[in-house]
Amino acid sequence: MKKAFKIILFSLLCVCAAIFTLWGIYENITSSVKLDVEKLTIKERNIRFYNNKGELIDDNDGKTPEPVKTEDLPPYVPNAFIAVEDKRFYSHNGTDGKRIFKAFLNNLKSFSYKEGGSTISQQLIKNTHLGNEKSIARKLCEIKLTRKLEKKLTKKQILEAYLNGIYFGNGAYGIENAAKIYFNKHAKDLTIKESAVLAALIKAPSVYSPTANPEKSDMRTAVVLRLMKEQGFITPKQYEEAVSEKNRTLLSANDETSGGENEKVKPIKNYYLKKVRDEFEEITEKNKISVYSKLNVYTYLDEEAEKIMADAAQGNTEDNNYTAILCDNRSNSVKAIVTTSKEWNLPPASTVKPWLIYAPAFEENLLTEATKILDEKTDFNGFYPTNNSNKYYGFISVKECIEKSLNIPAVKTAALLKEKTMKRYAKKFGIELNDGLGVALGGIDNGISLKKTTDIYSSFAKNGYFTENRYVKRIENEKGEILYKNPEKKEKIFSSETTFLINNCLYSAAKNGTARKISNKNAEVCAKTGTNGRKNGNYNAFCISYSPEYTLSVHIGNPTNKIMSSSVSGGTYPAIISSEIWDKLSIKHKISKFTAPENIIKIRLDKTSYDKDCTLFQGDDGEEFYFKKGFEPQPLPKKETDTTDKDRFAPEYDIKGCILSLNIKDNKATKGADNFGADIYVINKSKKKQIGVIEKNQPFTMTLKENYSYFFVLKPFTILDGKKIYHNEITLPEIKYKHSNKIPTDDWWNK
Repeated sequence: MKKAFKIILFSLLCVCAAIFTLWGIYENITSSVKLDVEKLTIKERNIRFYNNKGELIDDNDGKTPEPVKTEDLPPYVPNAFIAVEDKRFYSHNGTDGKRIFKAFLNNLKSFSYKEGGSTISQQLIKNTHLGNEKSIARKLCEIKLTRKLEKKLTKKQILEAYLNGIYFGNGAYGIENAAKIYFNKHAKDLTIKESAVLAALIKAPSVYSPTANPEKSDMRTAVVLRLMKEQGFITPKQYEEAVSEKNRTLLSANDETSGGENEKVKPIKNYYLKKVRDEFEEITEKNKISVYSKLNVYTYLDEEAEKIMADAAQGNTEDNNYTAILCDNRSNSVKAIVTTSKEWNLPPASTVKPWLIYAPAFEENLLTEATKILDEKTDFNGFYPTNNSNKYYGFISVKECIEKSLNIPAVKTAALLKEKTMKRYAKKFGIELNDGLGVALGGIDNGISLKKTTDIYSSFAKNGYFTENRYVKRIENEKGEILYKNPEKKEKIFSSETTFLINNCLYSAAKNGTARKISNKNAEVCAKTGTNGRKNGNYNAFCISYSPEYTLSVHIGNPTNKIMSSSVSGGTYPAIISSEIWDKLSIKHKISKFTAPENIIKIRLDKTSYDKDCTLFQGDDGEEFYFKKGFEPQPLPKKETDTTDKDRFAPEYDIKGCILSLNIKDNKATKGADNFGADIYVINKSKKKQIGVIEKNQPFTMTLKENYSYFFVLKPFTILDGKKIYHNEITLPEIKYKHSNKIPTDDWWNK
C-alpha cells in the first residue's frame, strides 16, 4: 500500500513539475507580447501599389474600412461568419478546446501544421498583432493575447472589430467595403445569400472569389448556408430561399462595356490593378504574407503603353468589346492590359495552329517548312472542315499553309501528330484538350483566356521556354525588406530550332499572309490571326503578334458571341490596331528581329523536283527554306539510268470478280536499285487524287463498282541509296468492271 502511495505521489510530483516547466516556457515565450486595442482598428490603407516607375498607382478602391455597428446589420450577417468560423463564439473565453483538439488530430494525420483551430477572437489577434507564421511560439502568443482581449472587450466589440477589419480580397477591408465592391450595396442591405458569399470568401479570397472562381465560391457558400441552418441562425424556409437566390455578385468594373463605334472606347478603369490584386492574394496566401501588415507592392504597369493601347482602339472596334494585353518577354511580365468588358474564356480559333499543331510537328521532326501538304476538301471520318475562303491550293508548303492559315493542312498535320501527342504538348501549357481533330481549328471545349494565349506565344520569343507572365514584380514590408520576388519559373517546351521555324513562318504571315495589315516599317514582327464565325458572320477576332522584346494580343468580340460586322476578322481590325500599337511602341522602345540559331541552315531547293514531284533536293533555281541541321535536303542523286525511258515499266492488272489488282514490273532493272514501285492516282472530274502505292511484289487491290469507269495514272519510282527517284507517268485507259471482263494480252496501256 505504501509502495503504491509513493508511486502515485511521485507521479503527481512529475506532472506538477511538467506543468510548472511548461508554464515557465509559455511565460518566457509570451513575455514580450502586449495587447494594443488601437491596433484592432485599421485606420489607414495597409497596401500600396506602384507602377514600373515606382510611382504610386491611383487606387480608389483601396479605402480605409468604413466601420459599421453590429446592431445596424441584419442578425444573419454576423451569424454567417460565426456559423462557419466559430460556432461556439459566445460560449468560449477566446479559445475553443474542442476545435483545437480536432485541429491537433488532423495535423497529426497529415504530419503538418495546416490547421490551427482559431476562433474569431484568435483570428482578430493574429490579423492585427501577429503574422501568418505557423509555429508553436506564435500560437502561444496568440492564445495569451486572445485571453487578454476577451477580458478587455465584450463579445459584441470583438465581433464588430473582426467584421470591420477582415480582408475580403479585391482591396476590400471590412464588411462595408466588401458589400460595396462585390454587391454595390451597404452591408445593412445584404441578403442571406450575399452574407454567406462574403463569409465563404475570407478563408482564402483568391480561391473562393465569386468573380474569379464562381464554382468554388458556390460550393463554399453552400457550406456556409447549411451551417447557418444547422445552427439555427436561419429557418429551413430561409435556407431554401437563399439556396435558390440568383447570384448577383458584382464587381462594378467588370460590367462596364465599350460605348460603341461613335463614342470613345471606354476601358475599365484600374483593370490592371484588379489583376494585380488577384495575383497579390495568391502570392500572400501561398507565401504566408500577412495582408494586415503594411506592404508595398511593385508592379510592371506601364501606363504610357496602356494609353497607346486604349487610343489605338478608337474607331476600330465597330461597337464590339475590345481587349489588348502587352507582355514583356524579357522580364516575364504583363506591362499593360486594356479591356472594355469582363473576362471570359474564348474559343481560340486559328491561333492554336502554331503552338498546338505545327510547332509540335517541327519538334517531332515530322515536317519541315518546305514539306508540301495536299490542300483539298477532305473527309476525316465524318469531320468535314473547310478553308475560310473556301479556296483550295493543291500541294502547298507548310510555311504557306501557316501564312494563309489553311484549315485542311492543319487538320491533316493534327492527324499525323495524333491526339495523344497534341494532348501532351497542350498539357505542358496547362490546357486540357477534348477529343477530336476539331482542336486543330480551335475547337477546345472550355476555351482559353486571352492572357493564356499571350503567355503561350511569348514562349516563341523565349527560345521555347514557357513562363506565366506576372503582374507583381516584388512585395516589400514597411522596412523595405523583400518578402516576395517574381520567381520567373521557366519550362522548356520547344527547342530553339523549332521556335525559330515558327517565328520565320509567322514573320511571313505578317508580311504576306492573313496578318499582313500589321506590316509596318517601324516594327517588323511575327503575327498570327484567328477568327471564329458562323455562316451569318464572325463573332471573335484575334491578332497575336510578337518580337524578341514584347508579345501583344488583341481581341475584338463579345461574351454573348454576338455576330459582328462582316468586315471584322482577325486580319482586319485586330491587325490594324496591333500595327498602330507597334508603331507607337517602337518610337520609345527598340524592336529587334529574331536571328537563326546555329543548328538552322538555309537551303535553296531544286525547282523541278519540288514543283513537279514535291520532293526536297538541294538546287540552285528553287525557293529557299530554313531547315534543322541533320534534316536538310540532300543534293540530287546522280542518275545511273535514263528515267525518261517510257517503255521501261509495264503495268499489270487482274480482275477477279469485282476485285482489281494493279501491279508493275521493271523491264530494265536499275543497277544498285533497292526497290521499285509506283504511286497510284485516280482521275475524277479532271482532278488527280492519290489512292495508294504499289511496292515491289506487293500489288494494289480495290473493289470496283459495276459499269463504273475508272481512269488510273501510275507514277513509277525506283529507290537508290534510300532516295526515291520518280520516272515518267503512265496513264492507263479506261477500266470498267463487267462480268465478262477479259484480261488483255497485248500492250493495252499504250493504246
